[in-house]
Amino acid sequence: MPHTRIKICGIREADHARVAIESGADYLGLNFIEGSPRQLQIAEARTLVAEICLISQTVEPVALFANQPIEFIREALDNADFRIIQLHGDEDRAFVESLDDVKVFKAVPFDLEKIDAWRNAPGNVAALLIDAPTHPGELTGGTGRAFDWDALAKLDRTGLPPIVVAGGLTPDNVAQAVRTTQPSAVDTSSGVESSRGVKDPELIRAFCDAVHSADSD
Repeated sequence: MPHTRIKICGIREADHARVAIESGADYLGLNFIEGSPRQLQIAEARTLVAEICLISQTVEPVALFANQPIEFIREALDNADFRIIQLHGDEDRAFVESLDDVKVFKAVPFDLEKIDAWRNAPGNVAALLIDAPTHPGELTGGTGRAFDWDALAKLDRTGLPPIVVAGGLTPDNVAQAVRTTQPSAVDTSSGVESSRGVKDPELIRAFCDAVHSADSD
């Protein structure tokens, strides 16, 4: 049976991390993006990562950044046990290569030119996370909007890293996204929230269940 990995992003509380882990999540996103309602400070993230590691030794915390100085990223990595980071801004290949001691999920909007730029990516790019395009002045990620999954399904993936599908995924539509795009993983944040920035345990469980159901099919 295929195994579509699950990333629950914007985790802020240990209780929600536990629910996600027990429901079958593989990755938990901790958000450092300035202005996000899900933003954590480095000290908060250090505590939360330690709690996650006590719950599970296999689920990976993922640190999210967007167009932030490499010095800040290094400070976060020096203070919390992250082995994977997600770069959700306009970071280029040189920036990614300068972080070659960690695995990188590189987020890009669903734009064929921007996706093509990551063919034959640097060796530390573990995945290409494809998200819905943002509007001018809008924070990157967490918009709750989906993109054209049928178009992604037709994309030639030669030379691309494994694909993670994000953008507007909810318990109600994630199974369709999995069946249509056959991704390596799926990512959700606002789709499992009761209000902006507030995770809902029942929605987390339902999201994971829907992914497992699609895999079974």
